[in-house]
Amino acid sequence: MLTPRRVVGILAAIVVLVGCGIGWSARAAADPGNGCERINWGLHILTPQKRTICDGPRRADGSWERWRQLWTPAHYVPLRTTCSGSYFISCSTTGGYYVDDQIWEENTYVVFDHNVLDGEPGWLPAGTAVLR
Repeated sequence: MLTPRRVVGILAAIVVLVGCGIGWSARAAADPGNGCERINWGLHILTPQKRTICDGPRRADGSWERWRQLWTPAHYVPLRTTCSGSYFISCSTTGGYYVDDQIWEENTYVVFDHNVLDGEPGWLPAGTAVLR
């Protein structure tokens, strides 16, 4: 039976869940006029590192402004993981702690077609959204 107290509790739980969903939802890194690329970067087996690049519009001289960020997305660090099985392997994790996004490098610089850094794409026109 739903009592007023239970209804208030259910509503409070819904508000908390919606708030968490909004807080942890993906954030856009670029303005609408930019083109962006986000790829796996570095040693992403042990730590899920990413590289995000966003380019502004081309200027009259052919240059553009590039924003680059190297970062590790938010993740959970387990204290202990135990696995068992031979054909089907099952793992369980206990303990641990949550780590928020960690930005370890952020740069803004001017780029021309002839000086794009090795491993980086050419100009990303507005509306480009590459996720790899």
